[in-house]
Amino acid sequence: GHVLRYKCRMVTPNPVDAERIFVIKFYLEDDTIGIFPEFIDGYGILILPTTGRYFQLPYRAMLPKGVKHLLVTGRSVGGDQDSHAAVRNMMCCAVNGQGAGVAAAISIECDVDVADVDIKIVQRKLTKQGARLY
Repeated sequence: GHVLRYKCRMVTPNPVDAERIFVIKFYLEDDTIGIFPEFIDGYGILILPTTGRYFQLPYRAMLPKGVKHLLVTGRSVGGDQDSHAAVRNMMCCAVNGQGAGVAAAISIECDVDVADVDIKIVQRKLTKQGARLY
């Protein structure tokens, strides 16, 4: 997978700590089908999309447990309450919907269940369509 690494310093009045450099790693998901600006509105949480940060939309969130040949997207995509506050808006649903449509088409072309599609093929097709994954 992809790893985002960056260095940072602690803002502190302690000179010993101020000289320390921290390396932070963030492991990007391998099954992302799109990204969306950090915009969370619901359940008492409000983060407006002014941070410049994005979150990834994982393909696996559309795969219901125990059900074959089905993708669940839109406001019904899987996740906890906080993530639902982020993915329930219509613009984010459109990003998930594009990923679901591409994955469904590839599952038919390759004669496999939607849970078994090669996510790399899905990601390549989405990238050709202009989707941003990272």
